[in-house]
Amino acid sequence: MSDFVLILLVKGRVPFTERWLEYMSKINFKYKIALGNGNKKSDKYLKKLINKKKYSNLNIEYHSYNNQDYKDYYYMMYDIVRKQGKSKLIKFCDNDDFILPFQLENLIRLIKKDAKSVSVGDRCMWFSLTGEKIYNNKIYFWPDNFYRLSESFNIKDISKIFTEFQESFYNIFKKKYILRILKEIHKINFSDLEIRDFYLKLRLMTFGKTKFYNQISYIRQHGTSETSVNDFLYTKNFTTRNISGDLNNLKKYLFMNVEISNSSKNSMKNEIDKGYVSYLNNVITHNLRKVNKKKLFVFKNFLNKNFPNFFNLIRRVQYSKDNFLIQKQYYKDFKRFKSELKFVQIFLKK
Repeated sequence: MSDFVLILLVKGRVPFTERWLEYMSKINFKYKIALGNGNKKSDKYLKKLINKKKYSNLNIEYHSYNNQDYKDYYYMMYDIVRKQGKSKLIKFCDNDDFILPFQLENLIRLIKKDAKSVSVGDRCMWFSLTGEKIYNNKIYFWPDNFYRLSESFNIKDISKIFTEFQESFYNIFKKKYILRILKEIHKINFSDLEIRDFYLKLRLMTFGKTKFYNQISYIRQHGTSETSVNDFLYTKNFTTRNISGDLNNLKKYLFMNVEISNSSKNSMKNEIDKGYVSYLNNVITHNLRKVNKKKLFVFKNFLNKNFPNFFNLIRRVQYSKDNFLIQKQYYKDFKRFKSELKFVQIFLKK
């Protein structure tokens, strides 16, 4: 029995799930996949889909839920992890994203060698399709920011996770730690989605060290999430969410489970307050670009719709420097990385 499980979380967007399954079948993904469906209405279709002969090379375990809110979503995550028996390593995945198998294998090898790490991750890469959202030969990639090689529960790292956010949701986790964290998040029932992610990161740091490697194993599609496609404005959260209450609960439950001196606890709480304010300033500024620079975004959409080749060329040039700086010395096999990335690109040209 494998000690690694990949958990695919879905709710709606069935065409993306079908694309994801087709890709995983083509790369002959060898590990167990636990598929958590948060929309019971699509049960019948998804069960029929995963039982198609062309996906028979995949080891898929199906779980059905009825998610009405974020609390339900985190219960689904917790419950699926809880059901993974003797498996020791867990990774989450979304149905609009892609895994590079050889780079994933390297991360699994690294976490198995390091008994002290509670989680390992690497650098995500984004991609966007000009025009169509499922398949298109007009595609551009760019790597996510990479700030540090490790995170531990100290003042310095607590500050940096707010001001230099480095993705960890798609890390590989040791099951016993992520299981406890997900159970706590479900119990606390934060009103806002983002603060759940911060609680996950901070709570993980209390268990031990998280290590990051400057390689890429996870490819994320940009512009297909609910907040992206619905012109979501973050400022609406201040009327629909209890932001201050969430922040107080984060600190309350985080330090309830950590044994440190009162002076250290107060210093860390102050750092969390300052860090979260900085985060809100940054995310609101970024989110309001479509309001503050409306003409620019109208022009961008005009180019994307009417001159997709030219728009794609602009984006490729824009990110050429970032892609050039992906250095081969960080990879166990850089040629393998390039070929796997190329395979994703060819697959998306369907």
